[in-house]
Amino acid sequence: TVIRFIMQMVLHDPQGHNSSGGKGAFMNDRLAKDMSDQSQIWELSRQVLAILLDRCPKMKYPILEVFSTAIVLGTSPLRQSFLSGLLTESAYGQQKNEIEGALNDSELQLKRPRANIKSGGHPSGNQRAISCTPVELVIDGEALKVRDPGHAEGFLNCVLTTHAFYIIDGTAPGHPQVPTILEARAFSDMTRLVKPFLGQVLFVGWAVQTGSSLSEKFMVLICHRERDRDELLSALTALSQPAGGGVRHRVPVQVDSAIRQSLENHVTEQIILTTFVMSEEGGLQFFVLSEGQLYQFSINWSIWAPPLEGDGEDDATTESEQESDDDAAEEATDRRRRGRARRHPAEFGGIPGLMQTEEAEGDAGRAETISIEREEARKKASLIPDRGREGLINRESMTRQLQDPQGGLLRVAFHPDKKPKMTLGFKDSSITMVFFDDT
Repeated sequence: TVIRFIMQMVLHDPQGHNSSGGKGAFMNDRLAKDMSDQSQIWELSRQVLAILLDRCPKMKYPILEVFSTAIVLGTSPLRQSFLSGLLTESAYGQQKNEIEGALNDSELQLKRPRANIKSGGHPSGNQRAISCTPVELVIDGEALKVRDPGHAEGFLNCVLTTHAFYIIDGTAPGHPQVPTILEARAFSDMTRLVKPFLGQVLFVGWAVQTGSSLSEKFMVLICHRERDRDELLSALTALSQPAGGGVRHRVPVQVDSAIRQSLENHVTEQIILTTFVMSEEGGLQFFVLSEGQLYQFSINWSIWAPPLEGDGEDDATTESEQESDDDAAEEATDRRRRGRARRHPAEFGGIPGLMQTEEAEGDAGRAETISIEREEARKKASLIPDRGREGLINRESMTRQLQDPQGGLLRVAFHPDKKPKMTLGFKDSSITMVFFDDT
C-alpha cells in the first residue's frame, strides 16, 4: 500500500489535473507552483525508492516494472532521467554499504584519520556509513585527480561515516570492496563550513598543525548535484558536534559573498543558472547563464579567503530542523547520564554514534576544549587584504549572445552517450558540455 501510494505521487501529472483546462493549458502561477511541488515530490520519492531498492531486493522488479511501463506507454509526465537517476541512487547506496564493510574489516590496512585537535579522542567500535557523494575536490588551489580519468565513473567519493570524513578514489582497482582512501579527516578537526552563491560548492575548513600551533586550511567540495551540497552541509554540521557537547559546540556555518561579488563584476544582468561541467578532454569548466548570455569562467581557488570570524553567519536552519537536532543531542546526553551507554550515541537523521569515544566521562569538558581550539585555528586563517575578490573569477572565453540574430545560439544537440553530453552550436563555433548527472 505504501509503495503504491509513492508510485501514485511520482506518476501524478500536475498539467493533467489543473483547473485551467487540463493538458496543454497555458502556464499560470497555480500550474507553476504545482510543477515546482511535483519536482520536490519526485526528488523525495527517488530517495525513498532508492532505499527500498537497496534494502528490499524483492521489491526491485515490481518497482522498475511500473516505471518502465509508464515510460514506454507514455502515460506519465515522468522524464526518462528519473529512472536512470533512481538506478544511480540505488547504486550509490550499494556502494556505500560495501565501503562500510571494508572500513570495518580489520584485515584491510586502510588509511585512518589522525586528529590534529587531540582533545577529539579516538573513535571506537564499528563505523556506519552515512552518505556516499560523488564530488570534485580542490585542495590548496589544485584539483585532486583520480587514478583513471577514463573510467566510466571517473570521480571521487566523499564518504561520511559515524567516525570520520573520507575522500575515496572511485576509479582505483578493487573499488569499492577495497577502497583507496586519498583523504581521511577527524570531525573534531573541522573548523567551519562556508557555503557560497554557487549551489554545487561547499568550503570545509580543517585545523592543521603548523609548527607548534594550529592553523586553518580549506577543502573545496564541488558536488555533482546541487541537492548533494545541501545534504552534505546538514550532515557535516551535525557530525561536527563533539561527544558531550551541544549545538553551540558545532562548527559555524557561514555564507560567502566574495564569489558572488566577483561574478557581478562580470555579469551585469540577472544570473539564472550556474553549473560545473566537464570538457570533452576531462577538464572542469564553470558556466554562468544570464537572461541573454552564456559566460565561461575559471575560478582561482587558491586566492579565495573565508569570511571574517563572525561574518556571514547562516541563520537559514529552520526551526523544526534545529529542534530535531537539539532533541537528538539532549537524548544522547540523557543516555550517558543514565549510564545506558558509555559511547557517544548522538543521532543525526536517526543515525547513531556521532564521534564515538571510549570513555563518556569528561566529554563535556573535551567539547569545550575542541571549540576553543577550533576558534584558535580560525583566527590564524591566512587572509589576503582584498578578501579574495580581485582575480578570483576570470573570464575564460568570449561571451556568447544567445539571442543575437547574427551569431546567437543556432542549435542544441544532445549526444546518445552514456554520460549526459550536450553541444551548443553558434555561427562561428560550438561548446560541448559533459554533465555529471542528467537529473
